[in-house]
Amino acid sequence: MLGSVFRIDVLDDQGNLAADTQLGQSTNHLAEAPPDPSSMAAARAAGTLVSLDPGQDWRNTIRVSDLYDLSKPGQYTIQVRRWDDETKTWVKSNTITVTVTP
Repeated sequence: MLGSVFRIDVLDDQGNLAADTQLGQSTNHLAEAPPDPSSMAAARAAGTLVSLDPGQDWRNTIRVSDLYDLSKPGQYTIQVRRWDDETKTWVKSNTITVTVTP
């Protein structure tokens, strides 16, 4: 469901996209195009896409290192995007910075 609902952007300290892992290459985690409507329906059915009322929260785990090769020491910025089918836009998370040490 990752590629059908979420997009993960990981940039190195030079502002370049981090290298994909083999799994990352096989997913659609970077596409700018909106998800296929059938994949959105599948995500809802699987519980990956839920509707929340104001004040509610929902948690999901995405292992960024499964998608990107983070073995090179340095700083990386990570931002997650989710397609909002109602507004037809990408909703972006806050950006976090992680430091990989040798």
